[in-house]
Amino acid sequence: MKEIEVELWTKESYFSEIGQAIGVRYAFLSPEKDGNKQCHGWIKCRDFLQDAFRWHHAGNNGQGIFGFSYEPKDDPPLDTEKMRMLVDYTAGKPDKATLDCTISILKLMESHGGIEPQTKILGVKDHDNIYVYEGAKDWMGSSFMISMYTFLIRLGARKIPFKNKEELDSELRKISESPAEGGDNDVNYLKTVLPFLYKIIENREKLLYIKGKSKPFLSGQSINMFHNYSGVVSLAKYANGSMDKMNSKGLEDLLELSKYIK
Repeated sequence: MKEIEVELWTKESYFSEIGQAIGVRYAFLSPEKDGNKQCHGWIKCRDFLQDAFRWHHAGNNGQGIFGFSYEPKDDPPLDTEKMRMLVDYTAGKPDKATLDCTISILKLMESHGGIEPQTKILGVKDHDNIYVYEGAKDWMGSSFMISMYTFLIRLGARKIPFKNKEELDSELRKISESPAEGGDNDVNYLKTVLPFLYKIIENREKLLYIKGKSKPFLSGQSINMFHNYSGVVSLAKYANGSMDKMNSKGLEDLLELSKYIK
């Protein structure tokens, strides 16, 4: 596996985050021409990545949320021409089965959706527990695709046994039907998202953060609203009708986009 030098984040940071059963942390990695720099502090809550994505596109320093902020005027830029995601396996160097499963899930999803080039994994010099997942620009087209990508990476850490799409679908159904023990939020997330996994990838061009001359997704709403409703779980909840009785004022964009995956 090829290794690259990465300038890791050194500023002290603390974020208010929901605990996760799988020991994985994430951060965007800047383009190679900008020095392969970690763009912000390590996060467990994937929604912070979507916040950084929004602030990057806004081009100005937004109001922080739960201790997290990304300042495009000062912090390393996100790479919007390709997906470059730093992944820190907090329990130590992941075994081959973990990496093989993760890349296999991502490539299967990419093959189904016609996404090229397919994701590859790079090592980080002098850090055997940190890797770079580098994929196509498609994954950086919307907050939903970012949310999907990082969710699939965490699912890969479960070392799911499969050889093809049918076997993966079967194993994912088993996980979604199991009890969410020990604060395993991903089980509940999967229950909601599983019926829409492939539809989201197939309809990614309709879910773009910015489409033509339209305003960005939820651009008129607060960072709190964006943080809570810009991921695949929220999109799936609106698609499956479980939010029909909720007050959806301010979420008209999400309601409209959810129609594409029903």
